[in-house]
Amino acid sequence: MAKESEQAVERVVVFAKVYSTKDGHPVTHEVGDKIEIIAKESYGQKMMHSLKGAERCGRVLGTLRDQLAQSEQRHQEQLAEIHAHHKVQLAEARAESDAQHKEQLTEVLA
Repeated sequence: MAKESEQAVERVVVFAKVYSTKDGHPVTHEVGDKIEIIAKESYGQKMMHSLKGAERCGRVLGTLRDQLAQSEQRHQEQLAEIHAHHKVQLAEARAESDAQHKEQLTEVLA
């Protein structure tokens, strides 16, 4: 395939070729669905590439870098909130467990 056209072969083309019968139909319906999904992803990547232009190796555009930093900060804040919430729940569970153990111990000793 690549030798004939002298171009890079796309992932969706290889996947479709491998998981299709001789007449070109997907082996199963699930495979057909996966081929469609991969084709949509490939099309989306092509559109993003055409909108952003040529990739500059080693550089991140300023707006993307800012968005990434903001996203990372939100993620860290969410993790901190979840951690604090779990810490409170653990302390409450530990206190409840200790109270139950004391109660059971007094019942056994009485």
